[in-house]
Order: sequence, then C-alpha cells, then structure tokens
Amino acid sequence: MKKLGHILRWDNLDLLGIAFFFSILSFFSFEVIPIAVLFLYYARKHLSWMLYLLGCILFLFIWIIIAEEPQMTKMDHVGIIVDRETYEDTDRFVIRINDQKYHFYAPINTFELGDQVLIKGETLRYENSTVPYGFNPYMYYRSKGIAGKIDVESYQKIGKEMTFYQFRDQMITNLINKNVSPYVLNTLFGQSLDHQTESIYEQLGITYLLSISGLHLYVLIEIVKKILYYFSISDQKQSLIILVCYGFMAYCHRFDIGILRFFIMHGFLLLNEHFSWRKSRLELLQMTFMMMLLTNMSLLFSSGILMSYLIVTIIYLVKPWFDTYDGYLKRLLFSGFLMVWLMPFFQRFDLILVILMPILIVLIAYGLTIGSLLIGLIPPLAPLLDRYSQWIEHSLILLNKNTLPLVIPKMEMPWTFFFYLFIIAFLLVKSRIKKAWNILLCVSLLVIFSYVEKNESRLLFLDVGQGDATIVETKNCVAVIDSFSKAHDYLKHRGITHIDYLFLTHSDIDHIKEAEVILRDFHVDHMIGSAEVDSYPLYSQGMQKAKGGDQYSCGDIIFHILAPLYSYEDENNASLVIQFNFWGKQVLLTGDIEYEAEMDLISFYGHKLKSDILKIAHHGSNTSSASLFLFYVKPQLAIISAGRKNRYQFPHDEVLDRLISLDATIYRTDQQGTIIFDPNRKGEKWYFHLPFSPRFWYNMYRVRGRMYG
Repeated sequence: MKKLGHILRWDNLDLLGIAFFFSILSFFSFEVIPIAVLFLYYARKHLSWMLYLLGCILFLFIWIIIAEEPQMTKMDHVGIIVDRETYEDTDRFVIRINDQKYHFYAPINTFELGDQVLIKGETLRYENSTVPYGFNPYMYYRSKGIAGKIDVESYQKIGKEMTFYQFRDQMITNLINKNVSPYVLNTLFGQSLDHQTESIYEQLGITYLLSISGLHLYVLIEIVKKILYYFSISDQKQSLIILVCYGFMAYCHRFDIGILRFFIMHGFLLLNEHFSWRKSRLELLQMTFMMMLLTNMSLLFSSGILMSYLIVTIIYLVKPWFDTYDGYLKRLLFSGFLMVWLMPFFQRFDLILVILMPILIVLIAYGLTIGSLLIGLIPPLAPLLDRYSQWIEHSLILLNKNTLPLVIPKMEMPWTFFFYLFIIAFLLVKSRIKKAWNILLCVSLLVIFSYVEKNESRLLFLDVGQGDATIVETKNCVAVIDSFSKAHDYLKHRGITHIDYLFLTHSDIDHIKEAEVILRDFHVDHMIGSAEVDSYPLYSQGMQKAKGGDQYSCGDIIFHILAPLYSYEDENNASLVIQFNFWGKQVLLTGDIEYEAEMDLISFYGHKLKSDILKIAHHGSNTSSASLFLFYVKPQLAIISAGRKNRYQFPHDEVLDRLISLDATIYRTDQQGTIIFDPNRKGEKWYFHLPFSPRFWYNMYRVRGRMYG
C-alpha cells in the first residue's frame, strides 16, 4: 500500500474522478463530448494527465473484453446453480457454465443452490428495448453479469457443490418458513415486494425508499454504533466492525450498487485515516466509483451507476450550502432539491410530497428498517410490522389521491444536461437576481420541453410479444387501442397522465392484460368495449359498449366503429373494428376478427373498407385476412403484431403470401420491434425500435444514447 503513496498523494482526485465520469459517459453518448472537453480544459492545470490517460486506456481495454457478446449456440454442458428467484409458479435459476451465467426456468424447488446440472438447450441473448423508453432486458441483465437465457430442452441433476450465496439462500428460506413480512425480506435481502404493494410506492414515485440505500444503512450503522459504544469498543475496532457490517449487508443484497459503494467507501476511509492520505470525502467518493467500475465494468450497462454517482456527488457538493440551515427546514430544502435533481429520472415534482418527504423518510426508510431488523432477530413480533406496513400503505394511497404532481416526459441526453447546467449555475452564483433568473430559465426549459414532447403526433404499434397494443397521439388526443403490455410504461415515460379513449377490442388476455393498471394510474375519460362481448373483467363496469355505426370524436380524429355488426358464437369475430384518419392516412384496426366477420364487413361496407394502413387481424393467423377482404381494403402497408418464435407460428405463410400478392409493404413487431409513424419526422416517416443489433462496435454505437435513457 505504501508503494501507492506517490499516486494517492496527488491532489485533485475529485477533479480526476469527474473527468473520468464525463469521458466514460461521452464514450456512450456523443452529445456529452463537448461538455467533457470543456471540463478537461477547465481542469487542465489541476489534473494528473498521466493518471487520466492511463485510466482511460485501462477502461477501454477492459470494455473491449466485456462488450463482446457471448456466442449464442446449442448447448449440452454441465453447470452449477448459483442463484434463483421464485415467482408464483416457477423458479428462475442462474446457472454458471464456463465462467458465463445464464437464466433458465424450471418448476419451483426443482434445484437448489450448488446443484450440478446437465442442461441441454439453445442459448439466447436478451433483447434490447423494443419500445421507446421501455425496460431494456439486454442492458439490465448484462449489468448483472448474465450473458443470456437458455431455451431448455432437458435438464438433469448430476451432483452438488457449495456456492457463494448458499448461506444467504438458506437464511431467506428460514425466514419464509416463519411467514415473516415481505418487508423483512426486502430490507435484509433486497427481495421484491408483490406487484400490488410496489405499485402503491410507484404511483408516488418513491420506490427508492424501499430499495436499500444510505438512509437504511444509516439506521443500521447507528444501531450498531450504539451497541458498540455501550460495550466500550475502541474507535478503531468500531470502524472495522462497521466495515464487516457493510460487507455482510452487501453479501445479503448480492453486492447491490448502493451497498457496495458504502462498503468500498468505508474501506477507503479507514485506509485514508491509517495511512494519512489526507483525502477529502469527495476525493474518496471518486476513488470508490472508479474502483467499482474497474472491478466490474458490466455496471456500465446499468443506469443505476450513473444515477448513484450523480446523486452522491451532488450531495457532497451542496452539503455546505444546506448546512447553513437547521432542523426541519434543512430537511425540507434538501428533499425538494433532490426531487428537482432527480426529475430527469423520475419525471415528477410534487410540492406536497416535498413537504412530507422528511416525515415519509422517517416512517418508511427508518421505521420499516428498524422493524425488519427486529423481526429478523425476534420473529414473533412479525404481526406488529404487518399492521405498521398496512397503515403505511393505506396512508400512501390517501396521499396519492390528494397530490398534484408536475409530470414531464422522459428527457433525452441534451435536454438533461441543459437542465443540470441551470441547476449547477443556480448553486454557483451568489447574486439573488442571477439565482432567480436561473430558476426562471430552468422552469422555462421544463415547460418548453414538456410542450414540445406532449404536442408531437405519433401512431405506435408497440412490440408487446404475442398480443396487441396500439397508441394514437396527437396534440388534442391520446387513445390506446388494446393493452397487453408495455403501454403503461410508454405512456408514463412520455409524461402522459390523461387518456381520452381506451378501446378494448375484446376480452382476450392478450388484448386487455394491462387495462386495469392503466385505469388505476391514468385518468381515462372513456373506456370503450364491444357490445357483443360479455366476458370483460369486473373492472370494466363503467365501460361504454360500441357496435358498428358508432363513432367517437377525439380532438381532430374521429374513430369510426365498423364492427361488431352482429352477435357471434366466437367472440374473436365480435372484436371492435376501428377505422380512422391519421395525418391523411386511413387506418384500419381489426382486432381478432376471422373469416365470418370479414365477409360481413364486405357485405355491409364494400369499398368503404379501403385503407392505407391495415393492422392484420389475429396476429397473422390464417383464419383471418381472407383474400377477398384484403382486396377490398387494398392496404399499402400491413402491420402484424406477433411474438418472436411464438408457439402458434404466427404470422402464417398463407397470410404473408396474400399480402405480397397485393404489393403491400409488411411490417412485423416480431422482426422490427415497435413500429412508429411520425408525420413530423424528416425523411422517412416510419421507423422502428429493433430487438437486436449487430455485435460489438456497431452494437456499442446503437446503445450509446440508450444506456441511460
């Protein structure tokens, strides 16, 4: 360690760390390059250029190694089960094969940690996000060190070995057998809560209060310090014991980024004191993040490392300013500042929530943490925590009904940096007039950004797998036609809170799965269903029933309901058929209708069915899209929504042949991902969110701006 003294005694390691951060970020987002260059110019006299260049070369070398995707092939290998997650009726296992980790699914309790398994199947890589602003499985699982997933043909247990997380898994199993509160497993081991509970926190944008963070660790460490002080443990031994506590919590949470940062940071604090490095906490923070990246470069696939870095760095930078205030006012100003600072990530600002945030932190982060620790030690106290958590959830539901948040669309990288530029300028200037101008500019930026984004017109056919979800957006209209999945996340990240129409063409789950969540989280003016379908779920009690001949006005769009015309034995034929004009393009959406309903439409409407864009019925099944029906529609463009490698083998070749014979252009969600028509876009109006991209350098180019977006 003494041999590193001449490096660690170089000053301005904080500037060096920030320079690394901008340089790494600019590698993935070209818009950041000018900012990185300006910062390097500003700090040129204070940087150790040798250390900076060596760090950049080391980063590039490690990235070249990890960025190359593993080969996806047929497998017949032996691996070790190293982790598992339990869902309602299945387990997802992580198996390590030749230093690569893969996911595969099996019935609950098929295997245990450490089982040696002979597994046969095809390895597949996870997809990129195929929906704008959607969850990106590829980036997320690469950040966790997961190379892909296995499409299993067969598996067989052939032996048993010890694994690193086996003790952790046994602790979780013991607590589950004692029926402890899910909050205990969430706090102590990072286990997810059930979807219904998490949604209560999601609606207020405070899910970070559930994730283990500095707030929770502060409570834990304060309790440990009190105990150590009571037993008169020396300061040096206290520091070592606290380091062990951080390490144990990091292990229990599978070395989550937030806890790992505290673990490494505390280690550097001990070394800083022991070897008299005389480094500030901000400098040690930069060393911590560089250590995390260099030892696990896969973290760069995650937006969490960026968010964590931004939050903690700004806390250290602005802490002296907030220290001039005391008590509740200090906490109030600080929580408000953090909510503003995190708006590009969480997209909302709520004044009521800011005022109550210090109280919520105490009740949730502190209260649930202390309660979980007590239950972990004394399980019979579990009913008390259950009642407390139910009271918290009930209070949050009431709070959510009485808040008026400012919601903005998801910010792209250029907007984000302008936003942060104004905030930093506000902190740096001393003149109150200049501060007021900076606040005005920042608010104006948010208003302009929200206006521009929310007034764009788009027609989207979301890639939802084997299902349907279509979204129509104009200045005065937001309509959702079917909602199997991913529509909720897209609307949320677009900053949309109000939906004019939710059309549910019929009651099949692959068309309505997300409808209940959308009704819960968005203000929906009208929910429209088919008059000839009686099997909609209970939440549709306020639904308006439509039949052929009805029409609905939404801004400058009129949705003409062409069907159902009659009642049918097969409810697929009773699907809503909707025709509307979008920026001069006639669009026809056909639900899951089949041959019988198609012939009825021809008899009733004839050539009025003519449309430029046809959404092919029933995901491309050969029971639909009859040649005669296609002749009357005469589509220039056919959209097919189907899942990749779906078990029905949709779309069927007969349907594709019929479309090709009409010279229709075919777009498929299983090949192109989400299909978008943007009338204001320069050049080609149609574009896609592809599920896959070529490997390595081109792949890095494609994901450069999406890694953190």
